[in-house]
Amino acid sequence: MRATSCQITLLCVSFLTACGGGGGGGGGGTLDSLAPTIASATFVGSGGSPVAGEGLVLAFSEDVQLVTGVILDDQDLDISTGTLGAVNSPPTLLSSRTMRIDLGAGVNFAPGTTTIALNSSNDAVEDLSGNLGDSGTPQTINSGDGDTPSIDSLTLNAIHPELNGTGPAGGNLQVPRTGFDIDITYSDPSSPISPAATTIEADVGVVVSGMTRAAGSNLTDALVINSSPSAATLTVPPSVVFPSGSITLTVIVADSSGMSSAPAGFSFRTVGAIASNRPFESQQVWFLDTSRDLESYVVSTSGSAVSEISIDSNPNARADLEDLFEIVGLYSATPIPNVSGLLDSNQLVLARVQATIVAELGALFPGVNLAFTFTAPGTFPGGSSSIPYGSFSFSQICIAGAADTVPSGVLGSALFDPRNAFQNNDCLENFNGIRLGIFVHTLVRIGYLSGGPSSTFRSTYDPLTPAIGGIPVGDDASDADRLNGILVDARSMQIDNAIFRLSRVIAVVLAHECGHSMGLVTNGPMPNGLYGNDPVNFPLSPGLPAAAADGHIETLSQFPPGSQNIMSPAISFDAALSNSTGFNSLILSYLKEQALYND
Repeated sequence: MRATSCQITLLCVSFLTACGGGGGGGGGGTLDSLAPTIASATFVGSGGSPVAGEGLVLAFSEDVQLVTGVILDDQDLDISTGTLGAVNSPPTLLSSRTMRIDLGAGVNFAPGTTTIALNSSNDAVEDLSGNLGDSGTPQTINSGDGDTPSIDSLTLNAIHPELNGTGPAGGNLQVPRTGFDIDITYSDPSSPISPAATTIEADVGVVVSGMTRAAGSNLTDALVINSSPSAATLTVPPSVVFPSGSITLTVIVADSSGMSSAPAGFSFRTVGAIASNRPFESQQVWFLDTSRDLESYVVSTSGSAVSEISIDSNPNARADLEDLFEIVGLYSATPIPNVSGLLDSNQLVLARVQATIVAELGALFPGVNLAFTFTAPGTFPGGSSSIPYGSFSFSQICIAGAADTVPSGVLGSALFDPRNAFQNNDCLENFNGIRLGIFVHTLVRIGYLSGGPSSTFRSTYDPLTPAIGGIPVGDDASDADRLNGILVDARSMQIDNAIFRLSRVIAVVLAHECGHSMGLVTNGPMPNGLYGNDPVNFPLSPGLPAAAADGHIETLSQFPPGSQNIMSPAISFDAALSNSTGFNSLILSYLKEQALYND
C-alpha cells in the first residue's frame, strides 16, 4: 500500500473542445457455418408502386459479397406476390451488409404486403467465407425514403473514445459479462430512427434467459432500450450473459422507412465480476472525520489582504478545520446562541457545511454504491492502515488542517488501494512520514495568496475575514435570520456562497482522495489499468511535471473549459466549483462496476 499526494494550484489552462464521436473499433466476426439471410427489404422509389429503374435495397444477416457478374432476380428469391421484373444487371453492394437491385421491366409487387427471402437457387450472394445465402424468415418489403441512416458513434457505458480502446492510448475495454450499456448515436437526413429495429449481434454465443443464442443472432429484443431522436442506450439485463473473453459487437440501425445503416463494430472484453476485481462487494461507507487537532494558525496581513497563514504546531483543543473556518469568517469568535434550536451560529454553519459536502459527494458519485457520513459508524482499529474489505464496515478520511508542519501545496494524501480491496484509514497522522487526509489549510492559504481581490476565493471570503476587517458570520445580529432563510439580502447571499463554495471544493478533494483509496487511477491501459501515468496520450496541465501523472489522469479534451476530471493531479478553486467537473467516463463506469480491470 502506498500513499498518493495531490496539490492544489491556480492553473491557467487552455481547454480543448471535445472531439466528435466516430464508430467503435473493430468489425464483426465472420460466421463460417451460417449462410446469410435477408434481414430487411426496402423499396426505394418515387411512388407507391414500383417501376423499372427504381430500387430494392436488401440488408443481410452478416457481411456479404457478390458473385462477380451474376444477376440476383426472381429465380434466386421467394417472392410471395408479384415479380422484380426483368432484372438485367448485377446488384450493387452499398455496404458490407446491404445491396441494391435495380428493378426491371414488368416489375410488380406491393410494398407493405409482399414478402421476400432467398431460396436454394441463389448463386449471386454469399458471405465472406463463400457460403451462398439461402432461405431465412421472409421479410416484408417496406417503402423507404432512399436516405441511408448513419451510426455516428458506438461505445459501451458512454465511455469516451479516448478511453474505450479505440483511441491512441490503445488498450481493450473490459466490462462484466452482464449489466453494461451499449451506447449508439445516429442520424438520418429525412426519417427518424426506429431504436427497436436496431440489430445488435455478437460474434460469440450469448445466453438469453438461460438459452444460448448462436453467434450472429440479433440480441436487441433481449435488451432494455432507452432512446432519444439522436441516441439510444441498450442495457444488458441480468437475463443476458456474455461469455468471458474477447467479443465484437456489430450494430445496424434502421429508420422508420426501413432504410438500414452500414454496420458499425466495437470490440471489447468481458470478465466475470468477482470479489477480487469488483470495487464494491457491498456498499462502501466513508466516515468523514473533522476532529483532527494538531496545530493552530497565525494570520499575517499586508494592507487589505491576508499575506500568510503560519502553522503553530500546538493544538488548541479545537478541530483544525474549525480554526480555519474562523480565519475565513464562517465562524465567529462570539457566535449567536440558539439560532436553530440549541445550535449557535457556528454550529449551524458546520451543520450546513456537512450537509452540503454529503450532497455534493452524492452528485459526484451518481449511481455508485457508496455513502458518506459525518457520524462515526464505529472505531477504526488503532494504528491500522487497511483491513480486508469484508472484515470491516467502513473506511475513513480526515478533513484536516495542514499537510505538514510548514505550509505546502499538498491538498490531500490517501492510501492507494487497487480495486478497493481494503477498508482504508486515511486519517493516519504518520504513514511513512506522511499525513493522510485532505488539507483545508492548503486550500485557504493559496486562495488568499494567489489572485487579486476579484478572484473567486477572495471576493467570497475577504468580506468575512476578520483579520482584514471583514465581518464574520455571527458578528452581525441579523445573521441568525440570514442563516435560517428569514432575511434574504446581499449579505445572506454572501454567507450562502461562502458556505457552499468551501463545501463544494472540499467535496471535490474528498472525491479525489477517496477515489485513490478505491482504486483510482491504476496505471496503464485497460484491461489492466485505467490509463493512469500516461502524460503522452493524456497531457497534463501546463506547469505540471510528467511524474505527476502517476496514479492520475488528465483528460482536458473531455471536459468543458473551466472544468476538469476529478482525478487530475492538480485542481484550482474555480475548476472545483464548476458543475461540469467530475470523473471521466471510464472512471465513473469503473465506480459503477460497469468496467473492471484485472486483479
